[in-house]
Parts: sequence; structure tokens; C-alpha cells
Amino acid sequence: MCGIFGVVNFTGTLQYSEDNIKAACNKIFHRGPDESGYYNEPGVALCHRRLSIIDISGGKQPMSTEDGRYTLTYNGEIYNYEVVRSTLVSKGYTFTTNSDTEVVLKAFAEYGYKCFSLFNGMFAVAIWDKQERSLLIARDRMGKKPLYYTIIDDTAIFSSELKSIYVLNHNKSIDYQALQDYFTFGYIPTPRTIYNNIFKLEPATYAIITNEGLTKASYWDADFTTDDSISYTDAKQRVEDLLDKAVERRLVSDVPFGAFLSGGIDSSIVVSMMQRHLSTPVKTFSIGFDVARYNELDDARKISKHIGTDHTEFVLESNCTDIVHEFTKYYDEPFGDSSSLPTYFVSKLAKDHVKMVLTGDGGDEIFGGYKRYSRQLINDMASSLIPYPGTVSSLLKSVPSTKFRKISDALTRACSEYPHNYLQEVALSTSSVVHSIINKSIVDYDSYDSIAPLFTSQGNGLNRIYYGDIKSYMLDDILVKVDRMSMANSIEIRSPFLDVDLVEYSSRLPVNYKTSLRKGKLLLRDIASKYVPDDIVHNKKKGFAIPLKEWFNKELKNLLVDLIASNRSHEILNYNYIDGLINEHSNGMKDNSEILWLVLCFEIWCREYHNA
Repeated sequence: MCGIFGVVNFTGTLQYSEDNIKAACNKIFHRGPDESGYYNEPGVALCHRRLSIIDISGGKQPMSTEDGRYTLTYNGEIYNYEVVRSTLVSKGYTFTTNSDTEVVLKAFAEYGYKCFSLFNGMFAVAIWDKQERSLLIARDRMGKKPLYYTIIDDTAIFSSELKSIYVLNHNKSIDYQALQDYFTFGYIPTPRTIYNNIFKLEPATYAIITNEGLTKASYWDADFTTDDSISYTDAKQRVEDLLDKAVERRLVSDVPFGAFLSGGIDSSIVVSMMQRHLSTPVKTFSIGFDVARYNELDDARKISKHIGTDHTEFVLESNCTDIVHEFTKYYDEPFGDSSSLPTYFVSKLAKDHVKMVLTGDGGDEIFGGYKRYSRQLINDMASSLIPYPGTVSSLLKSVPSTKFRKISDALTRACSEYPHNYLQEVALSTSSVVHSIINKSIVDYDSYDSIAPLFTSQGNGLNRIYYGDIKSYMLDDILVKVDRMSMANSIEIRSPFLDVDLVEYSSRLPVNYKTSLRKGKLLLRDIASKYVPDDIVHNKKKGFAIPLKEWFNKELKNLLVDLIASNRSHEILNYNYIDGLINEHSNGMKDNSEILWLVLCFEIWCREYHNA
């Protein structure tokens, strides 16, 4: 795992000094503390920060072909690189390293952009073509590895993280639609970033940049067309085989490795399969809280004992809020997933023991595990069975009972138009709250519309929701969180559930193999029963949540109030309204912890980056 950065001026003259370019690259030192590399020619500078995992002595970057035409800087791991390498050897290519970097470079020399379809792995890559004077950037299928870019006049800049681009690009023009998206969902959906004219490259996409501009194309997409001919028995066996193979692929490493063990079935299956392939106990790592209902350590211990892992754990106490600044600074645009905190700490815990870990990320999206999927099935039933739902909802709302009001809200949501009724499930705040928080909000802009097309482009029923979540929530929340928090601690993360072979097969499975009215991950639970205790298999999903409600009555409230006091002058947010939210929460009138966390993360981002 690494960090990449580069600048290309198509007229042949860089406007930035070598010192400035290297300083920009060093902003992502944490992504690759083991080694740095620099390539330059007139108008071109490519940089690399390396975290050495495979072929530690070889694979130095940037790397050029023997004839000097192509030069590559690359972040990621290609798990089938030996297969691709063998094919290239049969075509007459020779190799001087045992690295996947050289395979990516020479596969591109042979196949051009078609090479990306050959790779099973995670990657962000930039390739300079000296002959054509063109820059190609590309990203893996699922979007595991980040890649940002901007084009300013005749200059293209790309990076693994925004903070490097900020060093050279001082145009801090906030995209207020993106800001509304952030306060709606807790993240900014691809391709936008917080600033105008800086973009995220979409997953499974390559872009070619020349002096004539940028052209983009997609090289892959998941297909959620159900294959009803697949029996449940066959699906169960095939998924288990594919997942086991995906785990085995990800055990190739020249450095110590382990796994995150949360206490849920996803990470438990992964660790169990890892142990089957290893002769020594898997090193596992878990984080818990001193607030019981947020703590899964008992389950993690039970699974560790059952499998026989070498287990390490750490309990976060309420006073850990004083390190909020420490981990939020790694997000160089507003990002509001509060589970970043435990993800950061479990990465920090693992850092002293290993350089790479496997995780269960992607299990919920690929196998229909979220509770909201079951609720959507219920919503679909309710909307078709209840006559005059609007009238019924109004009657329920008139009853002076919190329980009936919640039922009324659920019924109103169920009978709303799809996909907006589902997006209300995943949104962290309403449009009225968002417009009240942002002083310069765009009244006629609806953040739901920014991602709604993703939830109508494939399949029907829950299949279109699985697809939409993979392209939005998983891409721009889950994978961003895991990448930034692990890279902040120079730890590589590998996710077997996002293996392309497993994703392509599971996407064709019938919905009722994954989600029912009562629970999700049906198929995965059946597989898990072979590997972990039954009580773990049937546990209710807890997630990686933190006690925000409690913390905003104490330490986090004080932190937020102090930040607001120092940032009021920027006038981006409506602080009078936010003061009211804080008072409501403190007085126990309403749990505003989620929206207050979004404000807190935004304020920290402002101080670290926007106001800097």
C-alpha cells in the first residue's frame, strides 16, 4: 500500500518547484513511510510514497519501461499478479523484480487500458506516456484505493489524498452542493469533493488527460440481474469456495499480517478461513468501549478462543474524545462517520504488531446485511397493502404518543416515492435541517437527487438498493473510512468480501438468499454456522458505533463549543441554529448527536484545511 502524487504540465514547463512538489507528496508520508521515489522530465513530476508489503527490496517507484515510454506510480495490490505475469512472460516480456508493480506497468504496455480488466485487486494508478504526452489515471473496480485530480489551465494534478493537492492549489472555493450532501449523508458522493474543480475519480474508471482535455471511460460494472436457476445449496457452496479463495489470495505478504475481529460474522468467517490456511495462530485485534451497549469485546473473545487466534484488544474510555483532533485531521474534506474513531484505534493497536490486516468490510453490502434492507421489504409491503396511507399516518401522528408518531413517520416514509423513501433511511439529517445549518444553502438543490440515479440503474427490488449502496455508501463512506484510518497508521487493509469473483457471483443471486423480513445475510449466516458458535451467527448486528449521545453531554459538547467560538467568523454555517441544537441535546429534549458530530467534524476540517 502506498501513496501517489503527480503534476503534469502539457506545455512542458512546471510552474511549481521541485521542493514544492516534494513537500506536497510528503503530506501523504503516512501512506508510505518505508520509501520515497521521484521522477521528473520537462513538464512532468511523478512521486511515490511506499509501504512495502511484497518484494520489499524490489518494486521501487516510479517505475519506467525499458524503452522509457511509460512511467508508472501506483498504489495497491494485485492479487493475481503472478497469473498475469506468466501470460506476459509467454508473450516475451522479462521481469527484473517479483513485484506486482512491474506486472501492472508491462501489462499496460501490452494491453493498454484493457489491462485493468485483468486485475483482481485494489489499485489507483497513474501512467505517463512520454511518446503521446498523455497522462492516464485509473482506479480499481470497487474503489478501494482513492484517487483525486484537478486540472488548472494546462496542468493536471493527481493524488491519493486531497491534502497534497491543497499544497499546490490554493483555490478554496467551496462546492455548496457538496456541503449539503455532506450534512445530509455524512460524506460527499463521488465525483464531487468539498471544493469546486477538484474531483474523485470514479471506481472501475480510467481517464486520459492531454493538452486537449480529459476523457473518461468505465471498464467494469457489477451486474445485479438475478439468475433464478441457481439453487440455494449450490449458491452456499459456491460462495464459501469463492470467499475461501479470496481469503487465500490475500495472504500473500512478505511482512507480518493479521485481522480485525469485531465480534460479527463477517470478520469471524474471514479469520476462520485465514486460520485454515496458516500453521500459526492468526493475530487478531479488537476495540471495545466502556459503555456496555457499544461493546462487542465479549463476542470477539469468544470467537478468538473458538478459532485459536493470538488476540489483542483495547478498551476505549470516554476520555478518549481528547484525541478526536488526532484522527479527524486525516480527512481532508468533511467526513462524518463516527465509527472512524474505533477504526483508527484498532489500526493503531495493530500497528505495533503487523503491517497488513484482513477485514470483513463489504459483507453487509454484498450479502444484504443491513437492517434497513429488511425494513425496505416491509415498506414495500405496507405501501401496497394499506389503503389511504396518508390518512392513516395523519391519524397516528395526532395520537399523543412517541410510539405512534414513530409508526406514523415510518408509514409516511414507506409510502413515499422510491428511491427517496430509501434514501430517507440512510440520510443523517433532513433537508430542512441542512438548509437551516448552512447559511448559503441552495434552496432548489436536493441531495437525494445527487445519488438517486444509482438506486434505479440496475435490477429491481432490493437488488437496485444493493447496487446503489455499493456505489454510494460503501464507496464514499465505508471504504474512505477504512482507507484513511488504516493509512493514518501505515497499515494495509485487504477485504476478501470485495474480491471481484465473489462480487460478480453474489450479485446474481436471488434476493431471498440474502435478506428476509426479519434479518439479513441469510446465506452468509448459514456458511458461518460451520465456522463460529451459533450464538454469534444469530446475534443482532451492532455495527462499529460509538457513544455519541453520552459524549455530547460532556467532553464533545465542550470541544464543539470551543471550535464554534473560534470559527464563527467564517459564516459558512448558521451558528445560532447550531446553538439551539446543542441546547436541545444538553437538556434531553432531543438526541441531536448525529448532526452535532457532523458539525464538529466540519469545524475541525475548517480549522485544519479551509482556514489554514
